Amino acid sequence: MRGYEPHSYGDGMADVYDDWYARISDVDATVATLIQLANGGSVLELGVGTGRLAAPLAATGVEVHGIDASDAMLRQIVDKPGGNLVHSVLGDMVTDLPAGPFSLVFVAYNTLFNLPSEELQQACFHRSEEHTSELQSPCNLVCR
Repeated sequence: MRGYEPHSYGDGMADVYDDWYARISDVDATVATLIQLANGGSVLELGVGTGRLAAPLAATGVEVHGIDASDAMLRQIVDKPGGNLVHSVLGDMVTDLPAGPFSLVFVAYNTLFNLPSEELQQACFHRSEEHTSELQSPCNLVCR
């Protein structure tokens, strides 16, 4: 598609994303699972978007980092309870990952499919694994 950039989806959806995806998953149950998987360590969400999961996770006291290609999406995070605690980065989830290490790296819903090729999706998994703590299992990466 011509004119489609990494930030296009987020820029176009930022104002309606939370309404459209409010019932896509049980946020409380997902946050509880992420807390358990993080095992007391810090967490990175790829494609953090509006912070639908990151903000409530951060509100529990977990150190949460998030990366997203859309500044419009990232601006939505601070308005949520816990959103001011999310360390968000504007960038590409393949090449611009925060330093880490993280106990858990996760990607929610259909975010991975915003990477337009299988090669980029695989690179995203490999780069994410490089940013996980060696104290955790070899690849504590969750797609939910």
